Amino acid sequence: FAKELETSDSAVVRNNVMVILCDLCVRYTSVVDRYVPLMASRIVKDPSELVRRQTVIMLGRLLQEKYLKWRSSIYDKFIIALADDSERIRQLAQYCMLNSCIHS
Repeated sequence: FAKELETSDSAVVRNNVMVILCDLCVRYTSVVDRYVPLMASRIVKDPSELVRRQTVIMLGRLLQEKYLKWRSSIYDKFIIALADDSERIRQLAQYCMLNSCIHS
């Protein structure tokens, strides 16, 4: 079902898949680990602001709670999100990155 992130035309479906993958990451991090780059790519590739915003929030939470580590596949997407068209996404990405630096 993870490929629905790339193939589905519905923002609701893509958002729900992202929520499921992030929830699975809490319980089964090693199983979801191979999908993390795909999940992070939604921060910059998804046409829906809702999906991009939710992805930043959920991945930021997983990073803060140490379920994920800052890798280049995630870090690069957060850096790109700092230049997103949406101010809300820029602010969220900045908050997640600064919060992680402070609490590391």
